[in-house]
Amino acid sequence: MLFKSSPLVCKFNLHEVDIDDFDLLDQQAIPTRLMSFSPSIILNCGAYTAVDKAEDNRGLAEGVNADSVGIISNWCAENSCRLIHISTDFVFNGAKKTPYSP
Repeated sequence: MLFKSSPLVCKFNLHEVDIDDFDLLDQQAIPTRLMSFSPSIILNCGAYTAVDKAEDNRGLAEGVNADSVGIISNWCAENSCRLIHISTDFVFNGAKKTPYSP
């Protein structure tokens, strides 16, 4: 077997951040913060998930779930970075049979 005789070797640096380090609502700072890491892959798990409060806090929900993701996505496109965006079933429930548009 190929895998037994030729192990896969990967090298990477992990930069784990949370809201204290990387505020998704501080949209002016997002590109600068990303540039400080120079990532080749971003795994975005940030989300506003209080669905019952999202209509009352629309700006907060859109800032975290839409606006910041757009900024991160644009940064990735401009800097040859891959983006993996994790969503909840509140937004993407898996029922749609065709691809989503950007």
